[in-house]
Amino acid sequence: MTRDKQLQNFIFHCNGNLKNAQKILDDWEKKFDRNPLEAFTWSGPAFPAAAEVMVYKGVLECMNSANEDKKWEVFEGLIRVMQSSVMHSARYPEHSSSATSNLASSAVTSVQAELVEKMQWIIKEKE
Repeated sequence: MTRDKQLQNFIFHCNGNLKNAQKILDDWEKKFDRNPLEAFTWSGPAFPAAAEVMVYKGVLECMNSANEDKKWEVFEGLIRVMQSSVMHSARYPEHSSSATSNLASSAVTSVQAELVEKMQWIIKEKE
């Protein structure tokens, strides 16, 4: 598979995950509109979905704004930045008095870790 095709597949994957996560949040929003307390009570899936939306939007923004001849550099830079963030979060996990803040932080770290792993596989395939 060519390098360009690998990046196209990666961007397609990110867009798909973003769409799926946004659907989960849209569904949660409907539940919130019907009964806010119940929506918060059963909001477990909303945290990872919100983290996915945030992470994937950021990654796509970086990839889509990069010049064609710089996309691999941006891709590799994203790996380094997210890997550093994951390592920092592993060493210094959030211990806020807010349980929801801790859930959100953990969800972002999880999404970044999963994405870094996928991105590293793409790099290995490139070599």
